[in-house]
Amino acid sequence: MSTKLPSIAKSPAHVSDNVADPSRKLPVKRKWLKLGVTVATLNYLFLFAVLFLLNFDPTLALVVAVIFGVGSGIALTVFVLYLR
Repeated sequence: MSTKLPSIAKSPAHVSDNVADPSRKLPVKRKWLKLGVTVATLNYLFLFAVLFLLNFDPTLALVVAVIFGVGSGIALTVFVLYLR
C-alpha cells in the first residue's frame, strides 16, 4: 500500500521551468533573471543597512540582520514555490 505525498510545487511544469526552449536563444526565462537581479539588489541594500547600523549599535545590527535575513529567506522560498 503506497500513499503519494502532496507536492509543494504547483505543477511539474512549474518545477521544470528552467528547461531551454529551442525557439529561444537564452535557456533562462526572463522572469527568473529579473527575480535574481532583484534579490541581488536587495541583498546589497540589506548589507549596507546592516553596516550602517553597526556604526551606532552592534546589538541592533545583529537583531536586524537575523530577523530580516530569516524573514527574507522564508519570503523568497514561499514566493518561488507558491506564488510565482
